[in-house]
Amino acid sequence: MGIRGAVSRSNLAYVNEKRDWRVFFELAGILMRMARLLYSRERPTS
Repeated sequence: MGIRGAVSRSNLAYVNEKRDWRVFFELAGILMRMARLLYSRERPTS
């Protein structure tokens, strides 16, 4: 990503404010699919 040092909170907040919401939407979908695959073989407890 090219980040070599600490990123200030204000810079991070500014970037996230300007970033398109669809990036987070797609990432959430990917993470949910990965979690489903990882936990699909586990038996429910109760």
